[in-house]
Amino acid sequence: MNTLVAPLYVRRNPIGAMLERARTVEVTPINIPPTDDITESLSRFDRQIGNIAGRIAEVSSLRSTLLGVERHEHEQLTAQITTLEKRRDGLRKKKTLHVQENQKAIRKRERLEKQAVAEGELVARYCGEYKRLDLTPLQWRTKEGLPLLAIFSLTNGVFSIGACTERQSYLDIYGNRMWRTSTKRVNTPSLPEPVKACFNDVFARTLKLARQKKTIMLSAEFSGIIPLEAKQKIAEARKKFKDVFILAEVKDWKIEERKATTVKPKPAPIVQGDPLVVGWDGMGFWLITSFDTTSLERYIEQVHCAKQEESSKN
Repeated sequence: MNTLVAPLYVRRNPIGAMLERARTVEVTPINIPPTDDITESLSRFDRQIGNIAGRIAEVSSLRSTLLGVERHEHEQLTAQITTLEKRRDGLRKKKTLHVQENQKAIRKRERLEKQAVAEGELVARYCGEYKRLDLTPLQWRTKEGLPLLAIFSLTNGVFSIGACTERQSYLDIYGNRMWRTSTKRVNTPSLPEPVKACFNDVFARTLKLARQKKTIMLSAEFSGIIPLEAKQKIAEARKKFKDVFILAEVKDWKIEERKATTVKPKPAPIVQGDPLVVGWDGMGFWLITSFDTTSLERYIEQVHCAKQEESSKN
């Protein structure tokens, strides 16, 4: 998966550029690819084997009507059946070898067919209410190679990504205490594999630096309060999607470098703009809403007004 330095207009307003990419997806019939050469050749083997099997049945039936006096004709038909059985068995072996040689391609085709069916079901479920978002914006980078966007879970306002080198002690065969280091990729929150893959370049850079017995972490923290209207849409979306995330622009990453230790990132607040709420369906993102964060005072006012409206209705 290739990352790219984003164009200037994208770097100035990545959220706006991402919104422009949101597209309405319509329900379309699922087009299963036409039968390919592999499937056609298997069908051809099956037809040939079936024809021979039918011929064997016909000759066997004819042989069963012969009398003992027709011994010579009986031997001829038996020899014909033996020849047909050899041809049938030879075709079966060829078919088996053909399947073994092309098993990988067959599995790929089956996987693509299942994926097409799953994609069609998801589109039918969400297309009338939400717009589709692709994952490309998560690969946008600054000139310094840093991500333009951070992704937050609803339960954790910290996004961190990097590599951690940990020291562990152990006893050798002579009872002497020894030390070893291990380096691993870390990120918060836990992300779906396709989303995590969008940050592989950042992982690779930090992993290389962390092998020098250090921990390298990039982190950011979400600050501000999500408006009440956006929270209502989030509550509805959580019932429909596998997971819901918040995407936000990061103006200034907190970059930490320290000796091998347990990872405890100290995130820096992000510059607030207009974050996006997205739903994850297991294959991609759907745009739920965008919002401007609000102050605590403004949020309290919203909640108070909502309660007043509700009480007036009752």
